[in-house]
Amino acid sequence: MVGIQKRLFFLICAVGVITLMVYILTSKERIVHFVHRTEFVTVVKNVFLSKECKELRSTERRESQFVTFKFSGRLANWMFAYASLLGIARKNNRKLCIGADNPLTSAFVLEDLNVCNTLTCSDDLYEDRPCAFDPRFDKLPPSNITIHGYLQSWKYFIHIHSDVKKTFRFQDWMRNEAHSHLKMYTQKIPHDLVIAIHVRRQDMMLKSSLKLGFKAAPLEYILNAKRYFTRRLKNKVVLYVVVTDDYEWCLKFLSSNDTVILPTGDRYTDLAIISMCNHTIITTGTYGWWGAYLAGGETVYYKNFPEPGSKLDGDTEKADFFPPSWIPLNKSSLLKSHSLFLFFSYFVCVLQCNKHIISI
Repeated sequence: MVGIQKRLFFLICAVGVITLMVYILTSKERIVHFVHRTEFVTVVKNVFLSKECKELRSTERRESQFVTFKFSGRLANWMFAYASLLGIARKNNRKLCIGADNPLTSAFVLEDLNVCNTLTCSDDLYEDRPCAFDPRFDKLPPSNITIHGYLQSWKYFIHIHSDVKKTFRFQDWMRNEAHSHLKMYTQKIPHDLVIAIHVRRQDMMLKSSLKLGFKAAPLEYILNAKRYFTRRLKNKVVLYVVVTDDYEWCLKFLSSNDTVILPTGDRYTDLAIISMCNHTIITTGTYGWWGAYLAGGETVYYKNFPEPGSKLDGDTEKADFFPPSWIPLNKSSLLKSHSLFLFFSYFVCVLQCNKHIISI
């Protein structure tokens, strides 16, 4: 009876081990997730390499290797991933390769672009946080690499800053269309400078977005940012141009003699318009971020994004996401500064008055 129980026990264990191995082997993704955070990722993956991959690995070191990425996102997410991947590729002396389904070629003149759907025989690396710099990518393993993540940090491409701005050069027809659109709404209004205000609200107000930590910037912040530039450029006639996904809200709350609300256009033209302005006020998200980056000049951003304590807040390192030259503001920082200035002026006045009284 004891012998039967032992044999049954070993049989159950064997079936369990076989089932686990079949489960892992039937999916590359499961293999990667099963081992990618351990020391043994290379050893384990090499066990399952095909003969062709093993032959390729033997000659890889003598040839240029590739790096690509895998993620899902919209235009600005793709821009971050491409710019960051370009920076990572340069640091590691790799060739950059992206999928043919990317939206970038529809908007930009991308030279020397290597298009591929997948990299054969590549190793997978995963970023830790989507809006934080990961120093592991400064030195990649000696093989083709697929990076999984968003790579949303200016630090990945700071060393090729000028090349990135040249890379994201809009198609001629798109640039001409954006210029004509901007001119149509601004040419009749006297101005020295044009400052773009990007207001993103629609998807930021969804319950699912709010739950993660996304949020729309409040009206008070936008007005505060306008006051900042008006005072900063007091000797200039400033015209504000609002690019938004919520035309009716902006028309109701932001219309004024110095502010033009542009009707919502397509994502490429609106981004090109922002890039043509002298300075930028951005609210939330990566779309406005890229408009400001391409525009240059001064950029003011909403400092209370993401929502403090949220998941997105935990995934974001602000020093990695926002360039240090950009100016953080909230809805009351200028008011506080103005109040402090008035208090200090009052204090100095009192001291001067006391000195005058004592001298008398």
